Amino acid sequence: MGTLIAAFRALMLDVRSVVRSLMGDNGTVPLLVPPAVEAGGLRRRIQPALTVQELVVRPWGAAEAPAFLAAYTATSSDGTCGR
Repeated sequence: MGTLIAAFRALMLDVRSVVRSLMGDNGTVPLLVPPAVEAGGLRRRIQPALTVQELVVRPWGAAEAPAFLAAYTATSSDGTCGR
């Protein structure tokens, strides 16, 4: 078991050194390929509603913000957040 752990640690050190070599001066990994979708490109499109039986997943509307905020900030009887 000790040999396996030592091999894993050595592998992790190798992975870390590769990641560090890819990082730029600001500590982020540079883009190696151009983005497939331009920034904000999905925001300009109509967002779909997905329906499966009685479940509907759709984008939030501005009118729903107060209800969402109330549900998110509500506390239960034990004092924890309702999240």
